[in-house]
Amino acid sequence: MVDCHAILQLCNRKLVDSRKLSKQGSALLKMEGCLFCKIISKELPASNVVYEDQELIVLLDINPVHPGHLLVIPKAHSDDMLTMDPVDLQAVTARAQLAGRALMQQGYDGVNLVVNMKPAAHQVIMHTHFHVIPRVSGDGLKTWPQKPYAEGELLTWRAKLAPLLQ
Repeated sequence: MVDCHAILQLCNRKLVDSRKLSKQGSALLKMEGCLFCKIISKELPASNVVYEDQELIVLLDINPVHPGHLLVIPKAHSDDMLTMDPVDLQAVTARAQLAGRALMQQGYDGVNLVVNMKPAAHQVIMHTHFHVIPRVSGDGLKTWPQKPYAEGELLTWRAKLAPLLQ
């Protein structure tokens, strides 16, 4: 039996900073200790694979929010969506959309698409992955608390971010 907790700890100990590699080198890199890289390379067995192609793999989450909770994972290692190759991002989001449709066909009322980036956002495995989480009306799950901007704060943030998104 695989000790998942120990593997998760290993996954967070990177031996190489993939951001310092060339784009091509980073795409070919198999991060030592990364749980998802080990599953992708078949170094670890996974009975929860529901789809796989050249670019990505889709797994059932082993600790689902609801049954059917999926993880869409690019095969090329990147720490998070912020460092991900745009071509991989396109493939992963298209498959996540298809996964969401498949979950809706199972009778769920809605779907959350979640990408945690960095430990402060509760990313546990430092390999980009998208959660496709089925939802049921009234299931009691909260996403995050929301509150309105303080006076003038919205305009301040707009001024900071708008130039960076051009």
